[in-house]
Amino acid sequence: MPGHREVAWGYGPQDGPRNWARLSAGFSLCGAGKNQAPIDLPAGEALAVGLMRPVFDWGSTAGRVVADAQGLRFIPAAAAAGLEIDGRRYELGELRLISPSEHTLGGARLAGELQFVHTANDGGQAIVSVLLERLAANEGGVTLPQLPARGKGSIELEQPFDLAALLPADRRAFRYEGSLSTPPCTEGVKWLVLRQPLSIAKATLTALRERAAPAVRPVQPRNGRALLVDSTP
Repeated sequence: MPGHREVAWGYGPQDGPRNWARLSAGFSLCGAGKNQAPIDLPAGEALAVGLMRPVFDWGSTAGRVVADAQGLRFIPAAAAAGLEIDGRRYELGELRLISPSEHTLGGARLAGELQFVHTANDGGQAIVSVLLERLAANEGGVTLPQLPARGKGSIELEQPFDLAALLPADRRAFRYEGSLSTPPCTEGVKWLVLRQPLSIAKATLTALRERAAPAVRPVQPRNGRALLVDSTP
């Protein structure tokens, strides 16, 4: 949403999730909304349905990484990537890199989460989430974009980054109607949380946590919303 970063918000005691709704009238849904994200994903309660898989148009792209009070984000070059969900086209606006995960699986947080925030021409939004699980080893697993050094808030990538490398082989997902998990907490957002996590090496996770320093919204009430899980073979 244009302007939503103009109001100072973050994850501290005064500007954090519990106070977002008080910081601006435009953030009222952060407190009053009934379809908020993230949520817990209890596999036993999800309705298994054969769904049309999203079509990813992701590849290598230039961009920059920003680390500030509002988290850690990769901003790709304009029109660098997109996807199609149920016949509707969305363009990638940013990738949020989060540790630990915002969504929980059966009440448990994972090591991290990658949230790809997309917007359609009519303003509709869809977020694809990839969960991260920690490897015991210091090497191997997923490769993240180059991260800024501590204290340096923004860097341009030295080399294009392959977004497709951040997708697991299994593209089946949990789906629900939610919101942005950051102010202004706009509702009507399509969430696709891929069921298969990616592994992240211990050293890579440590670097992520040092720079993402915690930027996690608490789990929100589901309020009777349908939770679907793709059962397509």
